[in-house]
Amino acid sequence: MLTVLNAFALEPIKVNGLIFDNSDNLIFLDTKGTIDNSVTFSKGILKEPDRIYLDINNAILTTPKKTYTAKYSGFNNIKVSQFTVEPKTVRIVFEYNKKFDVNSFKVLKTKDSIFIKTNKTLVDNSSLKTVYSNSKTANRKTFFEGATFNEVLASTLTPNEILISSNSENEILKELQITKKENEPKTNSKFYIDSITKTNKGILINGLGKLSIIPPFELTEPNRLVIDLDDSVINPELRNKTYKITETETIKFGQNSQSIARIVIQGENAKSYRGIISPDSKSLYLTDRKNIIETKMADVNSNLINTSFSDSNGIKTATINFSDSVAFNVFEENSNLYIDINNLNLYQDNLLEPLKKGFLNFQTVRIASDKLRLVFPNISKSSFSVKTDPDNTTLRIYIKNQVKKPVKTTPKAVLVPKKTVEAKKPTQISNYFTVVIDSGHGGSDVGATRNNIHEKDITLKISKMVEENLKDKNVKVYMVRDRDKTVSLAERCEFSNEKKPNLFVSIHVNSSTNEDIKGVETHWYKEDSRQYANYVHKEMQKKIKNWNTVDRGLFNSKFYVINHTDAPAILCEIGFISNKDERDEIIKTKRQEEIAEAIANGIYNYLKAKK
Repeated sequence: MLTVLNAFALEPIKVNGLIFDNSDNLIFLDTKGTIDNSVTFSKGILKEPDRIYLDINNAILTTPKKTYTAKYSGFNNIKVSQFTVEPKTVRIVFEYNKKFDVNSFKVLKTKDSIFIKTNKTLVDNSSLKTVYSNSKTANRKTFFEGATFNEVLASTLTPNEILISSNSENEILKELQITKKENEPKTNSKFYIDSITKTNKGILINGLGKLSIIPPFELTEPNRLVIDLDDSVINPELRNKTYKITETETIKFGQNSQSIARIVIQGENAKSYRGIISPDSKSLYLTDRKNIIETKMADVNSNLINTSFSDSNGIKTATINFSDSVAFNVFEENSNLYIDINNLNLYQDNLLEPLKKGFLNFQTVRIASDKLRLVFPNISKSSFSVKTDPDNTTLRIYIKNQVKKPVKTTPKAVLVPKKTVEAKKPTQISNYFTVVIDSGHGGSDVGATRNNIHEKDITLKISKMVEENLKDKNVKVYMVRDRDKTVSLAERCEFSNEKKPNLFVSIHVNSSTNEDIKGVETHWYKEDSRQYANYVHKEMQKKIKNWNTVDRGLFNSKFYVINHTDAPAILCEIGFISNKDERDEIIKTKRQEEIAEAIANGIYNYLKAKK
């Protein structure tokens, strides 16, 4: 137990609540104020039931006491309360289950933040994880041409990309997908950068979790290389600091957006820098490429075991298995994708035959005694991703050629004579149309909540009604979730992109600290979704005149799911759970059926116009 300091004369910090990582293995305290030496911690064990308590001294809780759910961390629930007023102490009690390792519970602080680490890993170890992908590269370089060093580090959200109806804090936080109070807040981070170390030839970045890189881009005047780490949060103490790598190169780190950590290398040879991913994917070593050949990158060498190739639905997949964890780097150059394995001791060329047969002009180059280069040619018009297992003993590369879809030759659906159509059912359309329905929140992520009414339950009921409506219209439907389960934002997008639907719709219930606000909104982000949003919102407007609510309009918003799905996508906010009158209505079956009918009719009308 830590010693409690006497802090009566120093300003207490304010604790607003807890923010959870998607994995629930990092818990951030939402605080305001400087976390100096007056802020200390006391912790201990309580029994019957098993609990860990954490007392934050010289702290004030700004909200009523609250209970959180964080299933994936091994906790049954987490309670936050003002334990004592004099001295000012906020207590957090973690009720844990038998599987939880008490020794994994760690409390860390910086001058700006407090966070709790509850496990050795931040990510699920059961599957492959993306470590490099070009899915988010569009327009990044064009946007930043001519920008200054600091401007490149700043947020990419521009007035043209994110339209906010008001300047209130809650509206802005909503657009950035940070929720407070009644919502159970989540960050998007799968990687937390906690240290940066200068070496004699580069910079070593260390963190918790598993890092994922968005392909770097180059800028000129001055020369810069910009590297984004996806789903990543950087320790606030490390942000906006500049490190000198050599006499001519410097490096700076920033939190580009809520879920992207940005690295900018500036100097004459900036474009020559490469990022080597460590064998456990918890570190990234940045150095000039000439140093890679000369430097041993891992303590253990690995051997190539086997490779395989498959081609399904236009996606070519290469799988490479190693005896031990590998250190590797991925980069693009001259329209080729390069993967360098930097600690490969033995390999037999014949083991690579499946890849040579699968990829035209695939090459391998032994660039040093322990380094092998794999070259996948002509990927400039392809989307690709590189995934690894938790131990970096398997690499899997997915490459999909981006070709224009041929014009559909399927004949238009024959309209069914009116006399054969059931009352109030619109004319059917051909079943080659597919739609993915995303029920907002789910599982441990309950969404907005009032009076023990959870957003996740309302969205699931309405989504199922939309599903039935669309099936009646002969539209094929895929449900992101058809029951109460936790699905991350990234998993929702991956599900949709795998199904390749004609349309994607996400259904949510709105919330505000102002309980007078009510109304219906439809959000779109990509230009190919604007017309689709208009069709659906027009149907909602027809219903609104019979509801005691208002039309809050259409919004161009950068919500994660409508930004990262390939198909035209919209997000429907069907009312405010924070408004008592509207809450009382949207929990009724009649209103839910009317909402579902409007959404389904809007989708149907849009598809019918496009067929």
